[in-house]
Amino acid sequence: MHDAKPRAIIMRTKLFVPGSRPELFEKALQSGADAISIDLEDAVTDDCKD
Repeated sequence: MHDAKPRAIIMRTKLFVPGSRPELFEKALQSGADAISIDLEDAVTDDCKD
């Protein structure tokens, strides 16, 4: 019996979307990027942070 080794997942594209722009979330999901990060810190302007 062979021990199954976990396979590495190669991510070629990672899309960063500013958390202050929710209108871009759906577009990001449709982009085909391997990973999406919603930036909740640096991309949000100070006047929009609680």
